[in-house]
Parts: sequence; structure tokens; C-alpha cells
Amino acid sequence: MLIHIMPTLAPIHIGILTIIMPKNKNINNKSKGKPKGKSPKKSSSNRPQPSSLPGMSMCAAKYAIACVNPWSPSAQGACVPSAPARPSHKVTAYVRGTATIGQNGVGFVAVAPALSNDSGTVWYTTGDFLGNSITAVIPGATGVIPAAHNGVYSASQLDSEDAEGLVDATGRMVSVGLSLQYTGTELDLGGSLSCFTDPDHQSINTFTSTDFDSRIQTDYSVASSSRTKCWLLAHGQTPHELDYTESANDESPAITSIRRIYPFSDGKPLGFDNADELRTGAVIMGSLITGTPLSTYRFEVVYHMEFIGRVTQTNQTPGFADVDGLGLCQSALGNLPAAKVASPRKSMSVLMKQELVRAARLLGPAAVKVGASLLAAAL
Repeated sequence: MLIHIMPTLAPIHIGILTIIMPKNKNINNKSKGKPKGKSPKKSSSNRPQPSSLPGMSMCAAKYAIACVNPWSPSAQGACVPSAPARPSHKVTAYVRGTATIGQNGVGFVAVAPALSNDSGTVWYTTGDFLGNSITAVIPGATGVIPAAHNGVYSASQLDSEDAEGLVDATGRMVSVGLSLQYTGTELDLGGSLSCFTDPDHQSINTFTSTDFDSRIQTDYSVASSSRTKCWLLAHGQTPHELDYTESANDESPAITSIRRIYPFSDGKPLGFDNADELRTGAVIMGSLITGTPLSTYRFEVVYHMEFIGRVTQTNQTPGFADVDGLGLCQSALGNLPAAKVASPRKSMSVLMKQELVRAARLLGPAAVKVGASLLAAAL
């Protein structure tokens, strides 16, 4: 959502001249010529009303939008407003498909947010699925399809080092979102939809409906005739998730690959059965679906990413550092899960507005003054 703020012209005060005149009954009162009664008030209908949302840079505003509604056109070109700012190639990518409920009445969509365009990032079920839990494995299980997004850079460009130990490109994930919507028949309408993103970005592989139900952050709903969408969102929460990936000398090559390609998987692998699973990041978000076998759900996963490096230079656009804006966004985003639990009927966009206003109030001049007084009294 782009907020257009129309400029207004403020009056310029050159000065105020006060003349003290002696009392003189012969001096006519200038107010006598004015009509009696109250002077009409100037209409304020044309005056621009100030927004209750805090001000921030374009980069911080796009970052906030990308983290709560990554499908919005206004999120295109989103960046992380951290310092130091660097020009980067800002990329939006998608995975779209149809998940089908399997033979046991269970289906799923699971996501391991990936930066490369040729690595497994989404696993979803077909009508042949025979399991009852999230089953993201390599090679794929029966009735489970792995998919990659249509981004720009390959795993080789992000992970393969040259003789100097450099890679072609280094990236970071701004945000990722998953939405699902029932597309089956009204006759088969029923079942449930459990959507969950682990707040600590831990693996949800092998999760059953019981595991989803035990997490307070799970968004549980029943398939209804309104065919509303279920949304899942993820964004960087720690310093290393917000920054461009740097490999550590004491890490194994497999963990280094995960950090470079799957920055939100916290160095955790998809599984431990083979080398491919050890080099693939863990699924941290997804949906477990129950209902009539062969019923379908249309899903869409959107990724907002930034890249730097020698192969990205011709596509780079300026980066911006807005420490205050980033602080407001991070404070608001950190409170969103609890706000969603407290007000499940409210959309993430509405809750984000509320939390941004609250964060601005708690981090504003009045709060700083209170904090300074407390420090002065205690120290």
C-alpha cells in the first residue's frame, strides 16, 4: 500500500509588532464596523488529516508491507532497512500449485524459504499421498512433489567458491508468505486447515495435526463456503537472518550451504537420511489439511529477496538505512503472533497498523523521557 502524502504550504511568520496606544475616548473603535456575532470558523474539511501511523523511509515502509502482506504490489522491491546500506538486486519470486488431500484424508504444503531458483523450497501433496504428517524428504515420498521458485540466481552461484573463496552472489531473505484456498467442490467441502510458522524457525517436518494443535500460534480454520485464504508469514528475526550470509570457518560445508541458500532454517537440515537432505534447509512453515480425499487447495508462495555480489551489479538499486524504521517494524512484528492469538478475526494488516502505532508510542519522545528519568533515578 503506497501512502501518498500531499504537500501543504505552512505560513511564514516574519514578525509580530505590538503597538501600545494611550487611552483616548476620541479614538474610534475599529471593531465597531465588524458585524456582531461570532466570526465564521474556517472549514477544516479540506485540511489534510495527519496519519496515525509513524513516519518512516520508503525502504522501511516496503519492508513492513512485505512482512505482513508480501502479495501486495507495494511490496515489490522490498529491502531490509539495516545499516550499513548497500545497493542490492531486489527480487520477487513465486511458487504456485495445487495441493491435493491424500488417501488417508490428509494433505500438506511445507516451505523451507530458499534463495536459489533450483533448490527444493516447497513440498506439497498429490492424491497418492498415504501419510498423516508433514513429510518433506529427498528424494520425494510417494504422493509428495518438491518444487523450486522462479527466482534469478542458482545454488551454484550462491554456494560454489572460486580459488579466492568468493561466490558469485550473496543473498538474504526479506520475507516469505504462503497462502492456501479451497478449490474443491461444494459437495466435498469440509475438514480443517492448520497453518503454522515456527516463531523460532525450527523444523516442522513430521508434524501431525496434534503437533499443530499444541502450538498457540497455529491458525486453525474450517473449510467454508466463503473460501477465505489461510496466510502464513515469515521474516528475519535475528541479526544473522537480517544480514547477508557469511560462512563460518568452524562449520561443515553442509551447514554453510544451508546458511547461504536457506537463511531462515537456522542451520538446521531438512533431514539426516542422505547428503542431499543434509545440505537442504529445514521446513519452518506450512499447512496441514484434512478432509475428503482428492479435494484440492490452490497455494501460492511469494519470496522477497536481496542479492549483492559481482553478478548482481548491473541490476542493483540503492539500499537505505533507516534504523528507527527498522526498530519500529521489528518491534511491531515481534508482537504480531500474540496479537493474532488475542484477535484471531483481525487481519495481519490491521494488526500491523495497531502494533506500529503502539511501537511508535513506546519508542517515541515521551517514552524516551520516561526511560531517561528512570535511569537518572536508579543510577
